[in-house]
Amino acid sequence: MSTFTTRTFTNVFTDARAIGLLNDPSSDRYSDAVLLPHGAYTHNDIQEEFAASGIPMVETVVDTPTYTALAETITIPAGITDLREPLELWEKNTGDEVWSPMARVSYLRPPFVSPGARLLYWEWQNGAIRVLPCSVAREIFMRYRRQLAYPTAAGEIGFDGIYFALVAGTAYLAATSRPDVQAKAGAMYAKRLESMIRIASRDRQGIVYRRRAWNDTRERYPVIMEPNG
Repeated sequence: MSTFTTRTFTNVFTDARAIGLLNDPSSDRYSDAVLLPHGAYTHNDIQEEFAASGIPMVETVVDTPTYTALAETITIPAGITDLREPLELWEKNTGDEVWSPMARVSYLRPPFVSPGARLLYWEWQNGAIRVLPCSVAREIFMRYRRQLAYPTAAGEIGFDGIYFALVAGTAYLAATSRPDVQAKAGAMYAKRLESMIRIASRDRQGIVYRRRAWNDTRERYPVIMEPNG
């Protein structure tokens, strides 16, 4: 028996088609192919809501980036293919045990005439981590936000607790010409999303979640026409 984390988008679509939502258990109108863009958009919307609330849903840490002496950028290894945006960086000399935090800045000032032995500052610009040249090589520890690949129907949803919100949001987007279904699915999505974020943030002091009104959803969501018939 699968857990919610390992359930796939096909599972999501099956439940979205269930009686009570899209009411299409035989997939006559809402096939997996039709529902996939709606599921993908809802999946991304959930990630954005978590990120806006400061909850590390799609964040990870690595210690593989490197810095070569006198370079103006930090090298991101080819193996890191899901980097959306660096969030925090630390540096240290090879062999040291303590990492020193680096400060993110909006733009770097002109470099020192004589480079120092620490990087200290960094900026994210055009997909590169730019720094002031440093006189020695440095090891880098990075926390970053991941850019998830576009899902497939057979792909796992990947996160705990989002399953039923994903079902409701998918149904909401699919039912563009069915206001009764949209109202029900939209209310369900909003309730599930708010509940998820409150649970995830209850142990994180200072996080206050303010749900965006669902009467603005049509502006946030793209218009994807449902199939004829």
